[in-house]
Amino acid sequence: MDTIDNAEFANNLGHFFQTVAQQTGDFLHSNIDTLSRDRIDLLSDEQTRLITYANTFFSLSDAVAFDGSDQYFKAVSAATDQINQNLKTMKDVDKVINITAGIISMASAIVSRNGGGILSSLQSVLKAASA
Repeated sequence: MDTIDNAEFANNLGHFFQTVAQQTGDFLHSNIDTLSRDRIDLLSDEQTRLITYANTFFSLSDAVAFDGSDQYFKAVSAATDQINQNLKTMKDVDKVINITAGIISMASAIVSRNGGGILSSLQSVLKAASA
């Protein structure tokens, strides 16, 4: 990937994290009457982390790239639409928590340039989303 592609990937990832944060907030708002205080706190904290990572990706631009990152970034890009679609229809709080936790782990792996961590986190997110 060249600098422009890396900047575009980071920008797209920032938008993806914003969307997931919004969907998490929507889920929380829609189900607040049925969730325990612990679940509410957990989802709220995860929403905040997702927003923080969105802002991080917006500021990273071309600094997000590392040797061999193309293959990992392509896998992430290919999965974002599927993850968003699944989150839109989620009704199970445990699934939402597992997906958001996996997405946060994936963000951490991207920021730390850990290719294996990116793939591992992505696989856990996709598994949780399809379960």
